[in-house]
Amino acid sequence: MKKVLFVIILGFFALGFKANAQSSPVPGNYVLKAKEDYAKYNEDIIKTIDWLQQTPWSAEPERKKANAFLMAWITGSPTISIDVNADVLMKFCGKNGELLMSFMGGYTKLSIENKGVTKLQGDIAGVKAMVYKYNSDAGRVKDKAMENLVKLDKEGKLEDWVKTDFEKK
Repeated sequence: MKKVLFVIILGFFALGFKANAQSSPVPGNYVLKAKEDYAKYNEDIIKTIDWLQQTPWSAEPERKKANAFLMAWITGSPTISIDVNADVLMKFCGKNGELLMSFMGGYTKLSIENKGVTKLQGDIAGVKAMVYKYNSDAGRVKDKAMENLVKLDKEGKLEDWVKTDFEKK
C-alpha cells in the first residue's frame, strides 16, 4: 500500500513539474509603452531569458509567447541597446534560428544584472548563451560554425575569439 501511495504522489509531482516546464514566465497583460514600463519588468525578463535557455525548442507555443515578450522588451528598452553585425550573427544562427534569441537574451541578462556593460562583454555573454543552448537542446540541427564555437569554448578560447573575430567582422 505504501508503495502504491508513493507512486501516486510521485506521479503528481512529475505532472506538476512537466506543467511548470511548459508554462513560460511571461507576465499576463504586460504593458511596454512608456520608458518607465521597462524597468518594472526586469525580473520578468531575466526569468523569461532563463526559461528560454532551459526550455526545448519543441515547446513551440510557449516559446513564441516568451520570444515575443523578450523582443518587445529589447526593442523598446531605453537602457538596453544590442548592436551586432547581423551577417556575422546569422552565420551561427542560420540552421538554428532560435540561437538568435539566446544571443539577445544572454546580452540582455548581463546588461540588466550589471551596470556599464560594454559591447564586448555583451557579445561574449550572447555568444556563450548561444553555445550553451546549442549544446543543451536535443532539437538542434548540427552546424559546423556552431560546432567550432563549442570547441573554442571547451578549449577556453571563446572569449578571445569573440574579441578578435566576432567583433571585427
